Amino acid sequence: MTARRAEAFAPSEYLRDELEERCWTVADLAEAIGQPVHAVAELLDQDTAITAETARALSEAFGTTPEVWLNLQAAYRRYRQRTIEVS
Repeated sequence: MTARRAEAFAPSEYLRDELEERCWTVADLAEAIGQPVHAVAELLDQDTAITAETARALSEAFGTTPEVWLNLQAAYRRYRQRTIEVS
């Protein structure tokens, strides 16, 4: 049996799940993290990566640590890089 690496998911997927679970809108999250709605929309559309500043704000909004968000971003970036290299 050949081992297969787990597929990583984009942090935006996790964010969308959190919003749905909490019945929050994009505007609610934008207010919670002190960012404009368009910036949060770009984050949800995977148009921007999670920065240290955004990770800190998300951790406060969701009761996690910044490392959770930075690790999700890093794992997804590595996964995408491996996918590109294999193609």
